[in-house]
Parts: sequence; C-alpha cells; structure tokens
Amino acid sequence: MSTDTEEASVAVAGREDGARRYEVNLVYHGPADGAVTAVAAVCADPDCLGLFADPQQIAGLIDDLRAEGVNITFLGAIEVASAAYLFKSMVRRRKIRTSGHEALRESMKYALRRQLAQAFAWERRKVAVSAAPLNAASFALYGAKRYEDTADPGVWIIDAGPPAARLPAQQAGAVYGPGAMSAPQIPAAAPGAGDNGAGERYGGPPLGWSPFEDG
Repeated sequence: MSTDTEEASVAVAGREDGARRYEVNLVYHGPADGAVTAVAAVCADPDCLGLFADPQQIAGLIDDLRAEGVNITFLGAIEVASAAYLFKSMVRRRKIRTSGHEALRESMKYALRRQLAQAFAWERRKVAVSAAPLNAASFALYGAKRYEDTADPGVWIIDAGPPAARLPAQQAGAVYGPGAMSAPQIPAAAPGAGDNGAGERYGGPPLGWSPFEDG
C-alpha cells in the first residue's frame, strides 16, 4: 500500500518450466479498498502460493484478507531486504520480463533505496511516486523464487561411519543433490531494522537494464 493508505498494488510472479526469465506483472493498482478483492481473485487459482507481504504495509487489510481465506506469508526485515536486492539483481541480469504496467514503470523509474539493517529496502516516503508497485513486484518475485529454490532437494548428510583414507579435497558422507548451490542461506539471527531517513538514488537508470525491453 502507499504510505497514505489510499492506493494499493497487487503483483504476480512466476515462470514456466525451463524459461529463462520470470514474468512479473501488476494485476491491480488502484484504491486500497479494491485490493482485497484483487488478491482473493488471484489466490483462487489452485497454483497460487498465496500472498507475500510486509505486515506493516498492509496492516489495515489483514483482517479482511484472512476473512477471504487468503494464505498470507508475512515478510520480516531480512525478507524485505532480500526481496529488494533480488529484484534489483534479477533486473540487472535480465532475468525479469513484465508487460509494462505504467505504475510499475514509474515506480522503478523513481526508485530510491533506504538502509535496512546492513542491506536496503525500497524507500516509501521520500519518493516522487508511490513505491507500492515496486514493492508488490519485489515481494511477488521473492515468493516465487523462494518456492522454486526450496522445492529442489538440497544437501543430504549420510552417516557413513569412520571414513577411509581419502584425498584431502574429498569429504566423507556428503551427497549433494540438485539445487545445492542455490539453496537459500538463512542467517542465524535477524538483525534489527534501521532507516537512515535518506533515500539513495541509483545513478542513471535506477535499476540498469529495463525489464520492459525484449532485448
């Protein structure tokens, strides 16, 4: 939601098996009162993973969303920072494509970042346009990517007993499954959130390559 709680944005993200890019698109951007209906419509699809959101941003809608049976995954400070970085990184690596909703285009154009713990999140207050579309897109992408990563097998440890003599580079009892190199690393403890109050504008195009381009 926008900081004045008047507008809300709803985004969806996903990709077909084997596709190189994620599709990230706004399905709703308008009065906050219509956001619950829009989310419920998306979540009615059996393939939908539910809503990923910062509870502080959607606090006024939580009861209505729950009443509609929406499965909500609340994002803490670490997840919010991870979502912002993931979106920025995947845009620059040309891993995202979008239909080009004007609200998302403008939100990306004027994007600022604010300090959050030792990382950053998207600035919501000191920006020329609402950051709601960019946050919605970032959270949707984070949810889709996290599901995809955790759906892969990670690392299995097999107790093989005392190891026989092996080369120094080998380890006894470690079997690496697909996705081991991409398994998410979860910090042991979440640091507190911090905000230096000053947005930092990216030089030139805010995020580098534009996902609205097909090249």
